[in-house]
Amino acid sequence: YPVLLLCAVVALLDACSRDAATGAVSAPGTLVTVVAAGSRDVPVAVSTMGRVEGRASPLVAAEVDARVLRLTVDEGDALAVGDVMAELDATTFALELRAASAETARAQAMLDNEERRVARLHDLLQKGSIAREQYDDAAAQLAVVRAQRQAVEARLRLADDQLGKAIVRAPIAGRVQA
Repeated sequence: YPVLLLCAVVALLDACSRDAATGAVSAPGTLVTVVAAGSRDVPVAVSTMGRVEGRASPLVAAEVDARVLRLTVDEGDALAVGDVMAELDATTFALELRAASAETARAQAMLDNEERRVARLHDLLQKGSIAREQYDDAAAQLAVVRAQRQAVEARLRLADDQLGKAIVRAPIAGRVQA
Protein backbone atom coordinates (compact mmCIF):
# COMPACT_ATOMS: atom_id res chain seq x y z
CA TYR A 1 0.00 0.00 0.00
CA PRO A 2 2.66 2.60 0.62
CA VAL A 3 3.66 2.58 -3.08
CA LEU A 4 0.08 3.00 -4.17
CA LEU A 5 -0.42 5.87 -1.76
CA LEU A 6 2.73 7.59 -3.03
CA CYS A 7 1.51 7.31 -6.67
CA ALA A 8 -1.84 8.83 -5.74
CA VAL A 9 -0.20 11.82 -4.02
CA VAL A 10 2.06 12.48 -7.05
CA ALA A 11 -0.95 12.34 -9.41
CA LEU A 12 -2.90 14.78 -7.25
CA LEU A 13 -0.01 17.25 -7.09
CA ASP A 14 0.43 17.08 -10.86
CA ALA A 15 -3.25 17.72 -11.43
CA CYS A 16 -3.20 20.79 -9.15
CA SER A 17 -0.46 22.51 -11.13
CA ARG A 18 -2.16 22.18 -14.58
CA ASP A 19 -4.66 24.57 -16.08
CA ALA A 20 -8.02 22.76 -16.15
CA ALA A 21 -9.06 23.95 -19.63
CA THR A 22 -5.80 23.44 -21.53
CA GLY A 23 -3.95 20.94 -19.46
CA ALA A 24 -0.84 23.16 -19.59
CA VAL A 25 1.36 23.74 -16.57
CA SER A 26 1.03 27.33 -15.25
CA ALA A 27 3.95 29.18 -13.70
CA PRO A 28 3.49 31.42 -10.72
CA GLY A 29 2.62 35.03 -11.78
CA THR A 30 5.18 37.89 -11.84
CA LEU A 31 4.20 41.52 -11.33
CA VAL A 32 5.42 43.73 -14.26
CA THR A 33 5.41 47.55 -14.36
CA VAL A 34 5.82 49.36 -17.72
CA VAL A 35 7.49 52.80 -17.83
CA ALA A 36 8.56 54.95 -20.82
CA ALA A 37 12.36 54.95 -21.33
CA GLY A 38 14.28 58.25 -21.14
CA SER A 39 17.75 59.62 -20.52
CA ARG A 40 18.90 61.83 -17.66
CA ASP A 41 22.03 62.61 -15.69
CA VAL A 42 22.66 60.49 -12.67
CA PRO A 43 24.63 62.37 -10.03
CA VAL A 44 27.65 60.59 -8.61
CA ALA A 45 29.14 61.81 -5.35
CA VAL A 46 32.09 60.33 -3.49
CA SER A 47 32.89 61.42 0.03
CA THR A 48 36.38 60.69 1.24
CA MET A 49 39.12 62.06 3.44
CA GLY A 50 42.70 62.56 2.35
CA ARG A 51 45.24 64.98 0.95
CA VAL A 52 45.15 66.40 -2.57
CA GLU A 53 48.49 66.89 -4.31
CA GLY A 54 49.14 68.54 -7.65
CA ARG A 55 50.28 66.57 -10.67
CA ALA A 56 53.38 68.72 -10.98
CA SER A 57 55.60 69.80 -8.12
CA PRO A 58 58.55 71.47 -9.82
CA LEU A 59 61.63 72.45 -7.90
CA VAL A 60 62.54 75.94 -8.99
CA ALA A 61 66.21 76.91 -9.19
CA ALA A 62 68.26 79.57 -10.93
CA GLU A 63 69.88 78.43 -14.17
CA VAL A 64 72.91 80.68 -13.65
CA ASP A 65 75.27 81.23 -10.72
CA ALA A 66 74.62 84.60 -9.13
CA ARG A 67 73.81 86.18 -5.80
CA VAL A 68 70.09 86.53 -5.01
CA LEU A 69 69.21 90.21 -4.76
CA ARG A 70 65.51 89.92 -4.00
CA LEU A 71 62.83 87.27 -3.50
CA THR A 72 59.49 88.52 -4.79
CA VAL A 73 57.26 85.76 -3.37
CA ASP A 74 56.41 84.36 0.03
CA GLU A 75 55.21 80.91 1.04
CA GLY A 76 51.55 80.51 0.16
CA ASP A 77 51.52 83.11 -2.65
CA ALA A 78 49.60 82.18 -5.80
CA LEU A 79 51.63 82.32 -9.03
CA ALA A 80 50.80 82.37 -12.72
CA VAL A 81 53.14 81.02 -15.39
CA GLY A 82 56.00 83.46 -15.91
CA ASP A 83 55.57 85.43 -12.66
CA VAL A 84 58.87 86.73 -11.26
CA MET A 85 59.96 84.75 -8.21
CA ALA A 86 63.48 86.08 -7.65
CA GLU A 87 65.95 88.58 -9.05
CA LEU A 88 69.64 87.69 -9.24
CA ASP A 89 72.66 89.99 -9.45
CA ALA A 90 73.06 90.49 -13.20
CA THR A 91 76.10 92.80 -13.11
CA THR A 92 78.53 90.16 -14.39
CA PHE A 93 76.13 89.06 -17.13
CA ALA A 94 75.53 92.66 -18.27
CA LEU A 95 79.29 93.27 -18.45
CA GLU A 96 79.81 90.03 -20.40
CA LEU A 97 77.09 91.12 -22.81
CA ARG A 98 78.74 94.52 -23.34
CA ALA A 99 82.14 92.87 -23.90
CA ALA A 100 80.68 90.36 -26.37
CA SER A 101 78.88 93.17 -28.18
CA ALA A 102 82.14 95.13 -28.53
CA GLU A 103 83.95 91.99 -29.69
CA THR A 104 81.22 91.42 -32.29
CA ALA A 105 81.69 94.96 -33.62
CA ARG A 106 85.48 94.42 -33.81
CA ALA A 107 85.04 91.09 -35.61
CA GLN A 108 82.63 92.71 -38.08
CA ALA A 109 85.14 95.47 -38.84
CA MET A 110 87.86 92.88 -39.44
CA LEU A 111 85.53 90.90 -41.68
CA ASP A 112 84.60 93.97 -43.73
CA ASN A 113 88.30 94.83 -44.14
CA GLU A 114 89.22 91.28 -45.22
CA GLU A 115 86.37 91.19 -47.73
CA ARG A 116 87.59 94.46 -49.31
CA ARG A 117 91.17 93.16 -49.33
CA VAL A 118 90.18 89.90 -51.04
CA ALA A 119 88.12 91.83 -53.62
CA ARG A 120 91.14 94.08 -54.42
CA LEU A 121 93.48 91.09 -54.64
CA HIS A 122 91.00 89.32 -56.91
CA ASP A 123 91.07 92.27 -59.32
CA LEU A 124 94.87 92.32 -59.25
CA LEU A 125 94.96 88.55 -59.82
CA GLN A 126 92.71 88.93 -62.88
CA LYS A 127 95.14 91.54 -64.29
CA GLY A 128 98.13 89.29 -63.55
CA SER A 129 99.65 91.79 -61.13
CA ILE A 130 99.96 89.37 -58.17
CA ALA A 131 100.76 85.72 -57.66
CA ARG A 132 97.92 83.25 -57.10
CA GLU A 133 99.46 82.30 -53.74
CA GLN A 134 99.00 85.84 -52.39
CA TYR A 135 95.29 85.78 -53.34
CA ASP A 136 94.82 82.30 -51.84
CA ASP A 137 96.39 83.43 -48.55
CA ALA A 138 94.01 86.39 -48.39
CA ALA A 139 90.99 84.15 -49.15
CA ALA A 140 92.05 81.74 -46.38
CA GLN A 141 92.44 84.66 -43.97
CA LEU A 142 88.91 85.79 -44.91
CA ALA A 143 87.56 82.32 -44.00
CA VAL A 144 89.35 82.53 -40.63
CA VAL A 145 87.87 85.96 -39.89
CA ARG A 146 84.37 84.70 -40.82
CA ALA A 147 84.75 81.79 -38.39
CA GLN A 148 85.94 84.17 -35.67
CA ARG A 149 82.90 86.36 -36.29
CA GLN A 150 80.59 83.34 -35.86
CA ALA A 151 82.31 82.42 -32.57
CA VAL A 152 81.95 85.99 -31.28
CA GLU A 153 78.24 86.04 -32.26
CA ALA A 154 77.73 82.79 -30.33
CA ARG A 155 79.37 84.34 -27.23
CA LEU A 156 77.08 87.36 -27.64
CA ARG A 157 73.96 85.13 -27.75
CA LEU A 158 75.22 83.19 -24.73
CA ALA A 159 75.81 86.37 -22.73
CA ASP A 160 72.33 87.64 -23.66
CA ASP A 161 70.79 84.31 -22.62
CA GLN A 162 72.56 84.37 -19.25
CA LEU A 163 71.44 87.93 -18.62
CA GLY A 164 67.83 86.86 -19.26
CA LYS A 165 68.19 84.02 -16.75
CA ALA A 166 69.04 86.47 -13.95
CA ILE A 167 65.28 86.69 -13.39
CA VAL A 168 63.79 83.46 -11.96
CA ARG A 169 60.23 82.91 -13.23
CA ALA A 170 57.47 80.48 -12.28
CA PRO A 171 57.47 77.52 -14.72
CA ILE A 172 53.84 76.61 -13.95
CA ALA A 173 50.84 78.19 -12.23
CA GLY A 174 50.46 77.20 -8.60
CA ARG A 175 51.16 78.12 -5.01
CA VAL A 176 54.55 78.63 -3.37
CA GLN A 177 55.56 75.92 -0.88
CA ALA A 178 58.70 75.73 1.18
